[in-house]
Amino acid sequence: MPLWFPLSILLLTTLVALASAGWLLLHAQDVARAFRTSTELEPGPDPRRASRRASRSTVIAMLVVFNLAWIAATGIWVYSLTDDAQTVIDAEV
Repeated sequence: MPLWFPLSILLLTTLVALASAGWLLLHAQDVARAFRTSTELEPGPDPRRASRRASRSTVIAMLVVFNLAWIAATGIWVYSLTDDAQTVIDAEV
């Protein structure tokens, strides 16, 4: 396997994790609304996004994507530090 392949996979998983984390931060009220269990606390109104609310399934999907991406990025990074990864890579200089 060429040297650039694991690095590109690591870059891809990192970018997916950052993008999904950004989406979750921008839709923090939707995340709070998706996991609301009590009617006493209500997420505050946002007049700019009154008509655009993310559904619960979209919030759950983005949480799953975020968690899978950071776990995959960490796994690829840890694997790249092992001796097995160094024997698989064709690092011709």
